[in-house]
Amino acid sequence: MQKILIIALTMGIATTVFAGWESIGPYGGYLYKLAVYGGNNDIMYTMSYSNPARVVKSTDGGVNWTPVGSVPYYAYSLAVAPTNSNYLYAGTYNMIYRSTNSGVTWSSTGFPGSYPYDIAVSPSSPNTVYAVGRLPSSPYSLQFYRSTNGGSSWTAVTLTGNQGLGYSVVIDPSNSSTVYAGGYYYVSPTYYPCVFKSTNGGVSFTDISTGILSTARYVYSLAVHQTDPNTLFAGCYSGIYRSTNGGTSWSQVASYTYLYSMATSAANPNLVYAGSSSYIYRSTNTGTNWSTSSSGLSGNYYRSVHAHSSSTGTAFTVNNTGFFKTTNTGSLWSASNKGMAIGSIDGFASPRQYPATLYTSYEEVAVFKTSNNGTDWTTLNTPVGCGNICAFAFNNSTPNTVYALEGTG
Repeated sequence: MQKILIIALTMGIATTVFAGWESIGPYGGYLYKLAVYGGNNDIMYTMSYSNPARVVKSTDGGVNWTPVGSVPYYAYSLAVAPTNSNYLYAGTYNMIYRSTNSGVTWSSTGFPGSYPYDIAVSPSSPNTVYAVGRLPSSPYSLQFYRSTNGGSSWTAVTLTGNQGLGYSVVIDPSNSSTVYAGGYYYVSPTYYPCVFKSTNGGVSFTDISTGILSTARYVYSLAVHQTDPNTLFAGCYSGIYRSTNGGTSWSQVASYTYLYSMATSAANPNLVYAGSSSYIYRSTNTGTNWSTSSSGLSGNYYRSVHAHSSSTGTAFTVNNTGFFKTTNTGSLWSASNKGMAIGSIDGFASPRQYPATLYTSYEEVAVFKTSNNGTDWTTLNTPVGCGNICAFAFNNSTPNTVYALEGTG
C-alpha cells in the first residue's frame, strides 16, 4: 500500500480521501502516441505507456494538460476523428476501445484482431475506422481492419498470407477513399517491407512496394503529402522512402533507422518530419534532403510527430519523457507537460537539512530534483539505463551527497 499511497499523493489523483492535496509535478511521463484534432489543432490527446494507459487532453496546443480517463492495458495506437473531437479510438494488444466523450469513458469494440499498432479515422465519418495489426492466431499474417459503425463490427482483409504484421495506416487527405497500409511479411530468412494501397475505402488492396529494398525490413510509418496526393513517404526500420507517383515506385531519400513516425505539413507543403528512436529529422524540400532537428529534445522513441495544419512553424511530438512543441519548424523544441500527471513514481525523498529540496524518480523516464518545493523541477543525469531509482538517501554531514537504490543493487 505504501507505493500506491505515494503515487496518489504525488500525482494528485482526485479522490475524496486526498481532497486536500494538489499535484506539484514533475509533469510528463512515458507517452506512446499523440492524436491531434484536425478541426482545431489546439485540441489534442496523448496517453501514457502504462497499464492502464492514462489519457490526457489539451485544448491550448499543449500548454496545459488535463487527465480525462484511461484505457485498459498498454495501448499502442490512438486516433481522434477529424470531424468530431469527442470521438477517440485506442488500440491495445488485442482490442480497440472507443470513447465518444473526449476520452472520459471507454468501451470495447468488436475488434477481432491482435496488436492494432495504428488506427485512422475517416474524415467523412467518425464511425468509419481503419486499423492494421495481425490475426489473433497463427499464422500471424498482416491484416487490415475496417469498421463503418464505430467499431461494433469489423471486416478483415488479409494483405499477405505470409507471417507478418501491420504497423501503419494513413488516409489520403484529398480523397478519403484512398487508404494506405504498411508493415512487413516474412519468408525465411528475409523480412520484406511492404506498402498496400486501396482506392475503394479499404475493401481491396494492391501491393505497391516496388523499390523499397528488403534491407528496409519494416514499414513503421506512412505519410501522404497534404496538397500532392502522388507524393508519399514511408519510414522504415532502415531508411526513409519517397514515391512521387502515388506508390507506383519508391526511392530511398535518407538512411536513418527506426523511423517510427512521419508527418507532412498542410501549412508548408515543402516541410516533412520524421521521428525515430533517438531523433527528429526534417526536410524543407519535400523529402529530397534531410537533417537532424532535435535541439531542445530529451529522451527517445518518437512514435508520433504532427505538423500543425495552419501554423507554418508549429509541430508536436511525444516520447518516453513527455510532450514537445516547436514553433520554428523544428529548429528548437521545448517540453510542455504542465498538468500531465501520468508518470509512475518509483520513489522520492528529501534531505532533512533542505526541506524544500526533493528528489524523485519516474519509472522508465528520469530522475528529477526540485529545490523550491516543486515550483520548478530539473531533470538529472540518470545513473542507470532504465531510470528506475526506487529510493534515495542522504549523508547527514554532507547532504549534497545522495545515494540511490535501483532494482539490481
